[in-house]
Amino acid sequence: MSHACAEAGKPVCSKEEAAAHWQKLQVWEHAKWVIRVSVMAEVTLIDHLLWSHLVVSNGVSNAAFKHLEPSHRIRQLLKPFTFRANTINFSAYLTLIAEDGMADHWFGFTRAELARFMERGSRSFKYVKSTYMLK
Repeated sequence: MSHACAEAGKPVCSKEEAAAHWQKLQVWEHAKWVIRVSVMAEVTLIDHLLWSHLVVSNGVSNAAFKHLEPSHRIRQLLKPFTFRANTINFSAYLTLIAEDGMADHWFGFTRAELARFMERGSRSFKYVKSTYMLK
């Protein structure tokens, strides 16, 4: 018994009923696919690449390099976590969002849409004081 017929309490469906059920199923499968791709784009491009690599990692490594002496204890503490960070972050940029990068092939964005998506993600980043996170 097909799902559409079972809901109606019938053991057999007409071709029209089966086609209508199949169409609904295709719409549902497409909706699930759109959600998966949207979440993947948000997590990969915004949360991981933009926020983790390009904002936080670059910010911390650049601030430590520019404002702390090499012998400063905080700079020494950060070194294992920021070693080669700028090189890695630039490589991630080139791999993912530079023209003809993976984002151009993985996601359905035009270059202009990708720029708008990344800009929105950039504007939505919120700095949180470390003292707030420790509460």
